[in-house]
Amino acid sequence: MKIDGPLEAPTVTPLNSGLFARDGACLHQFVVATAAEPGAPVWAVSKVGDACVFVNHVTYGEIPEGFEETSPPMPLAAGVVYVIGPNLRGPSLAEVAYLDGHWQRLD
Repeated sequence: MKIDGPLEAPTVTPLNSGLFARDGACLHQFVVATAAEPGAPVWAVSKVGDACVFVNHVTYGEIPEGFEETSPPMPLAAGVVYVIGPNLRGPSLAEVAYLDGHWQRLD
């Protein structure tokens, strides 16, 4: 998984393993929260209907086709550690922070 883009709108894209595989992932939801408060999303989207939705990237604040926003995007801040992933109850996809002018994975 790769994360890049500006502080205000990072984009998560697949690499070659894990939840996001080379061709994308089939998701039921996608959540961003601070590591300090993982149960309080700063942005979240959930799929519409029963079937998962195939995505090859997710950009913060942009609702992917087939999803609905369940928690509106709050401003992101430099130096804050965020957890991102398919839900808040299981393991996060990654811990990330915007440091020294770019997004970095911390896990």
